[in-house]
Amino acid sequence: MTNETLPTGGTREIQVSADIAGLDKGRDFVVNSLLDLGADSETTFALTTSYLELFENLINHGYSGRAGRAVVEIEADEKAAKIKVIDTAREFNILEYKDPGQLDMIKRGITGKMGIKTIMALCDEVLYSREAGRNKYVLCRNRR
Repeated sequence: MTNETLPTGGTREIQVSADIAGLDKGRDFVVNSLLDLGADSETTFALTTSYLELFENLINHGYSGRAGRAVVEIEADEKAAKIKVIDTAREFNILEYKDPGQLDMIKRGITGKMGIKTIMALCDEVLYSREAGRNKYVLCRNRR
């Protein structure tokens, strides 16, 4: 459901498949919605990048190649812009993720493992909850 909104805020929502096509559709939705809801380019970049990192983890680890869906909701007002992603993949609390540390990653030759770290660096607040078999992630960026 997409709601008509004022340039200073509102809410929009879309359901996408948990695959590359859904990632692309969701990305376009996130960018266009944030801009339509009055988010500046820095906020739009930060939240879009964070969405992409989160959704790639959802595809690769949450659903592990199985078919799945996710709801993506964009909310903005005069104080902040938020992305909510709700899915039925296996439980994964990104707030409990233990970063292996850059030095350890370099020593072991591990590539990747930067998605959650990127999300935490770009967002002012990250929330997670698991309710009724669903993961709910909230990525928030305060208006500057």
